[in-house]
Parts: sequence; C-alpha cells; structure tokens
Amino acid sequence: MKRPVGILLAVLLALPAPSVAQSGAAVVPDTRLVLKNGAEVRGRFLVLKEGQYTIELADGRTMSYAADDVERMEPIPQSGTGSQLPEVAPARDPLPANCGVFVSEGGLDMAFYTTIKEIKVSKKWYGSTSEMFDDLAAKAKKVGADGVINVRTWHAPSGFSWAAPHAGGMAIRWTAAGRDALPGLDGRCY
Repeated sequence: MKRPVGILLAVLLALPAPSVAQSGAAVVPDTRLVLKNGAEVRGRFLVLKEGQYTIELADGRTMSYAADDVERMEPIPQSGTGSQLPEVAPARDPLPANCGVFVSEGGLDMAFYTTIKEIKVSKKWYGSTSEMFDDLAAKAKKVGADGVINVRTWHAPSGFSWAAPHAGGMAIRWTAAGRDALPGLDGRCY
C-alpha cells in the first residue's frame, strides 16, 4: 500500500501547480489519466480528494474519476511553443497471436471479423464494471466467438441491487486478415 501512494505523491509533486483559467481561455492539458478500461483522459489536474481524481478538460468541463478506475496518472510534457502537445503512444505489449477471447471497447475494420450476435452480461449485486470483462469473455466463448468489440459497461438495477454492473458488446469471429492483425490491435485477451 505504501508504494502506490509514494508513486502518486511523486507524480503529483512533479506536476506544475494548477492555475485558474481566465474566462474564454482554452485549458492546456498537463495531465493524462489512463483508465483501467484503456481509455485516456487529458486535462489540467485540479485535485485528488476523497478517492476522486478531478481534472479540467480542454473544453472547460470539470470531470471526476474514481481512483479505483484509474490505472495511472502521467504528466504531459509541455512544448516550448504551447501550440501542440506531443502525441503519447500508449504503452502496451502486443497481443499474443493465440489470444483466447479478444475484448475491445473500440471498433475494428470490418475486414477483420464476421459478426455473430450482440451479447450482454450482468451481476445481481453491486460491484465494479471492471469485473464484467471476464464474464463477457466467458459468454463469448460459449457462443463460439473469438472476440467481443464495441464493449460498453454501465450500472443498472438488477436482482438485489439498484446499481449492479452490466456489460455488452458484439461477439465476433476472426477472418484470416483479423488473425494476422491481432497482435497490433488495441484490446485485451481473456
């Protein structure tokens, strides 16, 4: 427990102090949050309070993300001109060619797959949506799918809960081109 707090503290101390944006002025992102679902959020870091990361987006909106949903927080190096931010490539290992069930929140080129059907899974009690990816992969395996794309997660009433986690997506089967492209795709294997 001490190590993650130390790393977070080191990152927070390395960030420049937040400044108040003038009305109408564009927000210059100084922080990149990488969420556990693979998504990235860029903005100006405001505060980490009560387990919530709060950042201001480039369009001026303020967003908060639960600390449990954040994989890592990184400073964005500022360029000397201030006009363009350097593009940060996601740090990830290539997917293995023998991936059991591929799961991605994004879409793919239609030449890589054939669709099987839309699938959904849910829990009957409270929990995190991150728990749902294993269940979704297991259901995809039952229907003979090689992967699930366009995955989305949400909370809704179910069973004995007012906010049980749910997940859904399109079950797919790879084409030859998809199998060849698999190591370079953004997603996870289960």
